[in-house]
Amino acid sequence: MKAAVIDEPGSGTQVSIREIPLPLPGAGEVLLKCEFAAVNHVDTFIRAGAYRTALPRPFVIGRDVVGTVEALGPQVRGVVPGQRMWTNSMGYDGRQGVISEFACIPVNRLLPVPEQLDEPQVLAATAHSFTTTWLALSALLNTDSPRKVFIGGAAGNVGSVAVQFAHATGAYIVASASAADRNWVQSLGADLILDYKDPMLAAKAVHNPQQGIDIWWDTSGHQDLTQVIPALSIGGTVLLSAGISSSSDLPVGAVYTRNISVKGFAVSNATAQQLHAAALRLNDFLGRHPLKYHSAGIFPLDQAARAHQLVESGQAHGKVLVRLSD
Repeated sequence: MKAAVIDEPGSGTQVSIREIPLPLPGAGEVLLKCEFAAVNHVDTFIRAGAYRTALPRPFVIGRDVVGTVEALGPQVRGVVPGQRMWTNSMGYDGRQGVISEFACIPVNRLLPVPEQLDEPQVLAATAHSFTTTWLALSALLNTDSPRKVFIGGAAGNVGSVAVQFAHATGAYIVASASAADRNWVQSLGADLILDYKDPMLAAKAVHNPQQGIDIWWDTSGHQDLTQVIPALSIGGTVLLSAGISSSSDLPVGAVYTRNISVKGFAVSNATAQQLHAAALRLNDFLGRHPLKYHSAGIFPLDQAARAHQLVESGQAHGKVLVRLSD
C-alpha cells in the first residue's frame, strides 16, 4: 500500500510516498481503509521532532483520519466491515500514523461516523480542533452562570471551533481576528470582535470594567501576559496552548493577588480515556450543531509533503486535508 513516511524526524521535504507492507490487524485492532486525513500543526511538530515522542521506523505521518472498516483483528466486537469510523489519536507515542491507504487502529480509539453526517471529512477536519477545545474549555465552562470568554485567533482552525463551542454553552465571547475575517467570526457566534493587531486589545476586550474576562485563550500563540492579566476577572484563567517558541513576562503580584490561574495545555498529553471522551462529545455535538470550518484545500496522498509544508509555513488559511482513497 502507499503511505507518507519519514525515516527520521526532520523537514517536510523528507516526507516520501512509498509502498510499504499492508498491515495486519492484531488483537483488538481494526484495519481501516483510509479516506481523509487532516494535517494539523501538531503533526508538523511531531514530524520535525519539535514534539518528542516515540516513533516507529519508518514512521507513517498523521493523527486524524476517517475511513471504512476493511477487516477485524481477533477479539474485536461491535464493529462490522464497511462501517465508517474515525480516530484522532494515532501517529505518536509509538503508534503508526494514518496518511496511508490503510491503517491498523486499536478499536478503543475508533468511533462510528454519525449516520446523519453526509460529509465524513468534517470529522477529519474538525476532530483535532474540537478535541483541543473540549479538553481545554469544558471544565472551565461547566458552571451555572454565563462566562465571559476571550478567543484569540478566532478565525483559525482551533479558534473557529472554540468560538462555536463557547457560543453553544451560552458564554459571552470576545474574539480577535483580522478585518478580513470579521464576518466569518461573527457567523460563528462571537459577540464582540476586535482587531488582533490593536495594541490596546486586552483593555478593549474587557469592554465593561466591572466584568473582566473569565477565560482568556489566545489560540494564535500571542501571549502578552502583562497586558492580559489586568483584563481578567478575579479568579480568571489564562490558557496557554500555542506559541511554542514565544516568551512573556509573568506579573506575579497581579496573578496571586487576584487568584489568577495560568494553565498550560497540550492536547498530545491527553490520555486515551480523555481522547475517547472528547470524541464522544464531538459525535454528540455534530448531532445537534452544524460545525463550520474553513477549507484550505484537499491534497492527494502523493502531495502529502506539500500539504505539510503549507501548514508549517503558516500560509494555510483553514484546514488542510489529504484524500487517501477515491
